[in-house]
This record gives sequence, C-alpha cells and structure tokens, in this order.
Amino acid sequence: MIKVREVYDFLNELAPFAYTDKFDNTGLLVGDFNDNVNKILLALDITNAVIDEALNKDFGLIISHHPIIFNPIKRMDSNNPVYKLVRNFKNAIAVHTNLDMANGGVSDIMAELLCLKNTEEVLETAYKNPYKQVVVFVPKDNVNEVYNAMTNAGAGEQGSYRGCSFSVDGEGVFQPIQGANPHIGTVGKLEKVNEVRLEMLVKPSKLNAVIKAMLNAHPYEEPAYQILDNHALYEEIGYGRICEVEDEIDARALAEKVKKAYNCSVVRYVDGGKPVKRIAVCSGSGGGLYELAHQKGVDAYITGDIKHSQWIGANNLGLTLIDGGHFHTENIILKYLQRKIKERFPTIEVEIAEFNFDVVKYIV
Repeated sequence: MIKVREVYDFLNELAPFAYTDKFDNTGLLVGDFNDNVNKILLALDITNAVIDEALNKDFGLIISHHPIIFNPIKRMDSNNPVYKLVRNFKNAIAVHTNLDMANGGVSDIMAELLCLKNTEEVLETAYKNPYKQVVVFVPKDNVNEVYNAMTNAGAGEQGSYRGCSFSVDGEGVFQPIQGANPHIGTVGKLEKVNEVRLEMLVKPSKLNAVIKAMLNAHPYEEPAYQILDNHALYEEIGYGRICEVEDEIDARALAEKVKKAYNCSVVRYVDGGKPVKRIAVCSGSGGGLYELAHQKGVDAYITGDIKHSQWIGANNLGLTLIDGGHFHTENIILKYLQRKIKERFPTIEVEIAEFNFDVVKYIV
C-alpha cells in the first residue's frame, strides 16, 4: 500500500519544497505521513465543500495549490475546514509557491497553453543554484553508450549547445570481493581496465534524471562517479517566465487567447499600443511585477489580481497588461498534477474535485 510519505516525496521531486517562499506554508499541513493512500482529490483551495466531497467519495488525501493553513490559527470552530479535516482523519498537502517556481510548474503551463516558445528565462529570480558537474569513469568500449544516455537525459546543455562534454583516458583499478558480480574481472583478483573519465555539466533540475540514465547505461555493477558544484553557471529558480509568441499579435487578440487557453470567466487588459512579440507570464497575484517585466523588455505581461494603480502604471509605460484572474491562471495546474501523479502511482485513483471552482460570480 502506498503511503502519504511516498506521495509527498514525489511532489518534492516535481516541485522541491525547499523552494517554498518565506511567507508561504507548504507540505503536509494536516495528517500523518504513515497513512495509506488509494484515492487522491485535487483542488486549488480546500473548502468545506471540497472536504465534504472527499468524505462522500472516501478520498483520504487532498492535494491543493493554496495552503489550507496559511496564517497561524488562534482559534478553530466547526466551520473551519481544518477542524473538519482533523476530525475526519483526512490528509492535506499544499504545493504552492514551490510549484509556482518549479520547472514545469504553473508558469510553464501558462506558457505551454498559449503555445509560447523560448520559455526558460525567469521573470523574478528567487534562487540561483550552481550547475552540477557529473564525473563518471567508464570502460573505453562503453563510453558512447553512457554519453548518449546522459545527453538524452539533459546533460551537457549549455546555451545554444547540447551534448557538451570533456573526456580523458586513464586506468581504472579495482578488486571484486566475495558476493560481487563484476562486468569485468574476477572475484579476488586485482583488475586494471582502460577507462575514460567523462565529465558533463548538468542543470540542478535535471541531475536526478541524468544520474539515473547514467547508472542504467553503465556496464559496471558499482559505477564510480562524482557530483561537483560548478559555480561558472547557475540555474535560476523563480516566479514567472519570459517567452515569445510565434508571430506578432495585438493586445486584444492576445487577451482573447488567454481567455480561451485558461478558460477564464472574464479577461481584463490594457492595450500597450504596439504589436506584441515578447511576453511575460506569472500565475496568481503577480501584478507587482509589471514594472520588472517592462524593464526586461517585454511587450505584454499576463497575470492575475491587477490593482488599479498597476493598470495606470502599465498604460503609462506602454505595456500591454492582461489579467486572467487569480483562479484561472492557477487552476490550470491541476490537470498537470493529475497526469503526473497517475504516471507515478497508477494504482491510485486521482480526481479533480467537482467542487473546485471559482466562487466569484461575474456579470459579463
């Protein structure tokens, strides 16, 4: 039986909880890591209606984007959703700002749904992680196999190049002992092998995939390898993405694309008065970053929860500003989570809550 801890660990792979912003509260907020999980309910917010749905359908774990406990709780009555979760022994995990910033997270889904390209530049950097330098020692006859596996997993990517590596010939020395099943050599006998020291740079976010690919391709039972920090290059982790549309588009047409792509109830926008090519996206309440977006040379910025002063500021700057709403620019992540969880845990039933909807009503 799969435990809550296993689901938590998988979510930590998708969106490391270490990237949670200091004001935020993520992780297992209610429940027990040792509880069994066979059904997971997904929702943007854990409301009383969502909890009732979990109770009626016997979902033991709810995964939400917004944390059900955000500020310290000073008192709790029966109308508080936390009370209902605890009383009914339900588990709740929140993946919030860590999922906003993660590679493949909310901002990347925003860009993907709009068919934007060149999506790797971060709008606002929160963390700068040094690249990793993976060094592995491989028998000379197997170097190409290991190199190709590492390259296909993302190693050696630098700027406009891929497959970048360095190698040097040498001699590997080892002695298999009792219980070993060596690819080369004999138990109890010192062995010397012509080996190659293969080195490749790896983005931190791709390190686990590269190591897994390398180990699968390596012929040795116990491959020798090293993982070093390389401070010459950094991977930036943060809010939003700066990207481009294939062909120039005007502000209204882009706003219409946003409405359709995110299934928005309503979209508001300011027309910057020029064709749009370079675009920034940021989910949720990202209005405060509009000036930064302009400084980084974008023609349009797409987010939610825009304030009046921000509309005026964008208009003064000649920046197209589009508000798709907090709910709709983040709700798009649930299908992504559903697919990823099902891929990892095919025996678990994973549903998006029927009562996961924008509680605000609009007159259009």
